[in-house]
Amino acid sequence: MKQIIFVGGGISSIVGSILAKKKYPSANITVVERESKAGGLLKSSYVNGHWFDYGTHIPNLSNNDSLNEILLPEEQHQHFNFFEFLQVSNFFRGSWNYKSALINVNNEPNKSQIETELLERKNSFSSTKNLGTHISENLGPTAKKDIYIPVFQKLFDASPDELHIAADIFNLKRLIAFDEERANQLKLNGYDHNIGFHNSNQNVGNLKFFYPKNGGIGYWIETLINRMKALGVELLTNTEIKKVNFHEDQVFSIDCQNGDTIKCDHVIWTGTPVLLFKLLGLNLSGGRPHLRTTHLFHMEAQLTPNLANTQYSWNWDPDYKTFRYTFYEQLRKDGRGIFTAEALTNYGEELSSEDIIDELTRPSLSFANGNIRILGHDKITNTFPKITDSFISNGIKNYQTLDTSFKNLHIIGRSSGKAWLTNDILNQMARLIDCL
Repeated sequence: MKQIIFVGGGISSIVGSILAKKKYPSANITVVERESKAGGLLKSSYVNGHWFDYGTHIPNLSNNDSLNEILLPEEQHQHFNFFEFLQVSNFFRGSWNYKSALINVNNEPNKSQIETELLERKNSFSSTKNLGTHISENLGPTAKKDIYIPVFQKLFDASPDELHIAADIFNLKRLIAFDEERANQLKLNGYDHNIGFHNSNQNVGNLKFFYPKNGGIGYWIETLINRMKALGVELLTNTEIKKVNFHEDQVFSIDCQNGDTIKCDHVIWTGTPVLLFKLLGLNLSGGRPHLRTTHLFHMEAQLTPNLANTQYSWNWDPDYKTFRYTFYEQLRKDGRGIFTAEALTNYGEELSSEDIIDELTRPSLSFANGNIRILGHDKITNTFPKITDSFISNGIKNYQTLDTSFKNLHIIGRSSGKAWLTNDILNQMARLIDCL
């Protein structure tokens, strides 16, 4: 009888345990989570009569039908709203773009120079792994200096030259330039790699997004946890690992702080590798990564008509701490003007409610009519890594160290250096379960 342990109770472990139980119905499968609730950042809290999310994630279905049956079975569809695409807006240099997340150079002082440099880069897609070099080669030095350096300094507290190409998790590799008709023509003639559509709904994929009608994103996680438990998976919360027991290249059990020992044939580790390397007595390449702190300010206001159909907005402006706003009114379709404003700081740096109110009521931003009321504030430390070249290379080295040292210890997720986005991680998990 197989015995499989998932360490970390986030979405990848939850889905992975369901996949494993379906493949091996008689297996003993355990998910170990040190927090009081599973779900990772995909949790929701009930504040002053409203549901707010910890991680402002809006999931989408995958290209894997078997995985989709787990993510959202048909009998659950009635409890969710579906979106063919997400209407996204952004704010930069004191101006709103209500049609796209991409930065519009038509509002830039050096617009002509930026557009000239874009045209000089026909069919010149860069394969470099360094973000700064990629920007220079694909978009030009002026766009890099005027736009990308201040934007990535805000997001990562680092210059693009310090970052790996994977740091562009926000998909900012294109710019909106020229008028819409000419931009569309250029995209068909060698400039699709650096010029974006003026309207985000011109680039609609075939994967639907979904969001619960009630209960926030945490409702979705609860449905998955209930299915996981119904299949016979054991979920251990408030459980910390004290020791990983192994002989030669095989892990055979883990010891928990409460005194329990769990035997295993496979361990699938989905959290940070720092603790794992310490428990195994291995040297962690690169040491502890630099991680930023996320602040979530949960708010209530009457939104302006310009944002009536927007699910979320980005704020790329370097003069603001907030960088993303999630509008639950458009996700739940319930007519309530509540939203979450996210900001990033370095460890130990504080943000007050007054700081955020000051930002959100500046005349140039002003996306609300009347007063803005803060209902709650969540601070989540160690959530957002500085994705430097060394962060990625060290992650790959650490993954390879574990992969060559232990035959039944598997690293899944961002720490593996092989996947970053949720769908990519879930597909990585599905491939692993197929091979167990």
